[in-house]
Amino acid sequence: MLTFIRQTALLSSLRTSFSTTSSCSSSVILNRCCQQYSYSNSNSYSCTTAIFTRMSSTDSNNNNRPAEPFAYYSSSSIHNLDLTALDSDISISEAKRQEAFDTSAKIKVLLIKAKRSLEQQQVNDTGSEAGADNGGGNDGGDCNLELEALIAKSLPSEKQSVRVANLSFQFQEYARLKSYQYFLSTGNLLPPSKLPPTISDEEYLAGSVMGLTEDLSRYVIGRATARDVSSVKIAKSLVEKCLKYLMKFDFRNGMLRRRYDGVKYQLKTCETVLYELSVTGLNVHGTNEIGTNSGKNENRDNDMDMDCEPQSKRVKTEPNGDASIADAIIPERELDELHARIEHRDDLREKLIKRCRDAQKAAKQAIFALHRPDYKRASRLIADCERIVKNDLNPIVEEDPSLHYGSYANVLEEYAEAKLFQVWLVGKDGDNGDENGNNKAKGKLLTPVEFSTIKLEPGEYLGGLCDLTGEVGRYAVQRGTQRDSDGVQFCLETNLSILFSLETLQRFPSGSFVHKKMDQLRRSVEKLERMLYELSLVEATGRHIVVDSVNEESIRGGRENNEKREAM
Repeated sequence: MLTFIRQTALLSSLRTSFSTTSSCSSSVILNRCCQQYSYSNSNSYSCTTAIFTRMSSTDSNNNNRPAEPFAYYSSSSIHNLDLTALDSDISISEAKRQEAFDTSAKIKVLLIKAKRSLEQQQVNDTGSEAGADNGGGNDGGDCNLELEALIAKSLPSEKQSVRVANLSFQFQEYARLKSYQYFLSTGNLLPPSKLPPTISDEEYLAGSVMGLTEDLSRYVIGRATARDVSSVKIAKSLVEKCLKYLMKFDFRNGMLRRRYDGVKYQLKTCETVLYELSVTGLNVHGTNEIGTNSGKNENRDNDMDMDCEPQSKRVKTEPNGDASIADAIIPERELDELHARIEHRDDLREKLIKRCRDAQKAAKQAIFALHRPDYKRASRLIADCERIVKNDLNPIVEEDPSLHYGSYANVLEEYAEAKLFQVWLVGKDGDNGDENGNNKAKGKLLTPVEFSTIKLEPGEYLGGLCDLTGEVGRYAVQRGTQRDSDGVQFCLETNLSILFSLETLQRFPSGSFVHKKMDQLRRSVEKLERMLYELSLVEATGRHIVVDSVNEESIRGGRENNEKREAM
């Protein structure tokens, strides 16, 4: 008992010494206090040392170690959002996209080899060494066979289906090569029916028509170097005819419009070359000229030896000259059918854009109604948006899948935001009881599989989910004006859960703008944390001022009062 009393007194003395002495070490303080209380027994000294060690450790932890971070997010939160299935779908989609990029790279190499082989074949046909190493011989045939097999494997099953990665560009280049080969063998434009049926109309125009004019511009310079006037005139006539045909289209801003503008410059190049040949003394206006591919026996008076090469090498013309060449140069019937198809798709696009405005307006107004809160009107507007998408927009997109991205995708993203906000606010049953805004939000976050009415792509769902955090932030401001700290923290937990779910995704869908919205999401979380801190300051001061909501009646009344004062 005496030992216990002495230990207690020693413990009290140690605490006092540590609180008043800062220059002495712990061992000095311990020895001094033990001598004061006559501690000579080693066991008692050991016991007291243990007490001192435990006491100093506790005091150090309490005074020097910082506290744990503030718990913004409760462990029992209902906001848990599991996007594991979505992450898996995105990974599979990205793997297919990467495979398409690899295939595109192989097609690119084969296209370059095939074109080089075509040029080398022309050299061999004019007497160069047969089977040259650089693309000559059987290598060209093997390359073409491999290219055809790879194109057939890569082409989708539908003509207007969405192309993966950059395969569409390679299909354009393939059509361009085939059109150039066809021109060299016939002097005419390749008809669309000569290509695989799933090459789209836009790919045909970009490759077989507009891309061909670029090749013909280079071809003209080469034949002019050999002083082959007839071939230059045939190429120039084809470019001129292509431009005349393309002028029927009303190209909107995009890839086709940019390439169409280039056709005019290709025609200018052909006309310039033809003029420069005429300046050198060649007869470029003759009606019965026969051009050669070699051009070796051509002099300044354009006299040609008709026996210098076989008849099959000569490009023959009708007595009417250029006019007859131009008449037989393009497949007008097939091109008119192609023009009609593109005009039809343009009409579908205009119709889709107009109906997208109505659907997007309904979704936006539904969000406004949820903030007011007018839950019944919000439900009607969301139902209107769903009806427009299912009855008007989906049939158009099914007919032309290339219209999925753009206005249609924006509508689905806006719809996803409205639906997510509605379910988060009032629950899946759509009934929050009181429409005075006093009820607490339900906090339910929908997953992609729970959108049963309208199917969403990963990018559309994630875009709507990011935009939801902005609406949750606005709702938090409403709760903050009511000094509802719990409501603000509830909103903060929602945004933290969404931020965590998005940051734990391995990757975002390609082509989406989710990565650009992540900074906005982080800023919204910081704003809510700041708002919660400011509410804690208000509570600490003991003030309970509540800001009244501002409505149109009060605004109108205030404006009328101001007008009366000014009149007085």
